[in-house]
Amino acid sequence: MKTKLFKSRSAISLLQFILISPFMALPLVLSLPSEVHGRKLQVQPVKVRGRVDRKGNSGSYPAGHVKVTIVPRSADGDERAATLVYTGTDGMYYFQVPTGTYVLRVWVSDKESKPFLIDVKGAQAQYDVSPIVIP
Repeated sequence: MKTKLFKSRSAISLLQFILISPFMALPLVLSLPSEVHGRKLQVQPVKVRGRVDRKGNSGSYPAGHVKVTIVPRSADGDERAATLVYTGTDGMYYFQVPTGTYVLRVWVSDKESKPFLIDVKGAQAQYDVSPIVIP
């Protein structure tokens, strides 16, 4: 008799575990990143920054007021898709962009630019471009 009672309690415990477990896991599922349970994950923009220097007779110095553009690689050549900034007096420029691959252009003159391909990853809060030296 004790054996039957033990087996039936085990069966009931197992059945309770099977029925209750999904509800116990629900808070865990809801706390997962939103892309896991159907909603789209919001992507924070990444700060892209860099410096432009001019090459002088006695060395390099910060190039102020230089035109710099950034455009998604897929839209390269489309000026309407480009974001434009000018360097500060310290030669620095800053962009806020979503993750992706971009073409960064530093304009040497009105018609000539130096292109650079950059890959901005979402895991980073900031992407630093190596200093760029122009004539």
